Amino acid sequence: MNVTDERDELEGAALVTGRERGLAVSHWLLAAADDRDMARADWETQGVALLALGGIFAAVRMPGDLVRVAARADDGDEEGVDAFLRRALEGGPVCRARHSDLYYALVPGSTEWRCPPSSGAIPGLDCLGRGCYLGVPAVDRTEPVGPVPFNWLAPTGRLEQALTAWGRGHLAEIPAGLSFDVLLVPGDLGRDVLARVGAAGVRPGPVILGPAGAEFIIRPGSADDWCAPASTVLRSGSLALLPPPTVLVPETVAGRGWLVPPVHRAPSAPPGAGVPSAVHLLEPYLAAVQAAGART
Repeated sequence: MNVTDERDELEGAALVTGRERGLAVSHWLLAAADDRDMARADWETQGVALLALGGIFAAVRMPGDLVRVAARADDGDEEGVDAFLRRALEGGPVCRARHSDLYYALVPGSTEWRCPPSSGAIPGLDCLGRGCYLGVPAVDRTEPVGPVPFNWLAPTGRLEQALTAWGRGHLAEIPAGLSFDVLLVPGDLGRDVLARVGAAGVRPGPVILGPAGAEFIIRPGSADDWCAPASTVLRSGSLALLPPPTVLVPETVAGRGWLVPPVHRAPSAPPGAGVPSAVHLLEPYLAAVQAAGART
């Protein structure tokens, strides 16, 4: 092939820049966001956004110890692990939660349907789909996302204690009634309420699934007049037990895990940002109670 032939071939080729590829991938990921504008803003300001699983993609959760054994890599050999995952997954997207030492490989959403439920033979290995959320870094983010303060925890004065407890894999004890309230609903209603909240176009705030049921983090004072069957609001000053943000149901710490994990927000964000009012939960909750009654 001579120079003229090469020039003609290049002129007929569709060249795609790295920036264009990144924009295309970001657009694809944003299809899994409850609120695209907020997710895009989270990427720009914090480097990570909360995306729903089970639609266009699911996530296979892999314990770090298991990944390093498969990669034949020592602790701290991140380059060796990265090279192994790149080969094994053929360049597919993977993100890592460092303080919990868990890797999440993004896979087609239908993977969850084809995978049998985890038998528990390999603790921590699971396929996460519908009803789960994952903090996904921006596509150009290769460095760790730092521990940015949660705007709804800072006014409690317990932020540093919470980050310390989470860093050790423990529950954080945070008093309710200062910067957030907690609405407790029966466990069998929690997922239905969450689905109805999303269907109503309301972005859910953090939600914990514990032994006594689901616990919705809501704006302080918004549930003062709450009066709905089989539910209660945690008394002001009572301790809310918050698991580390990367502990997503079905994974738990002391029987508690996040159905919807908290999202990192800038310290300048107002305390109520990202935390819904109880008013937005009342109608979905009553509808879930009615539906549950009709099934019995």
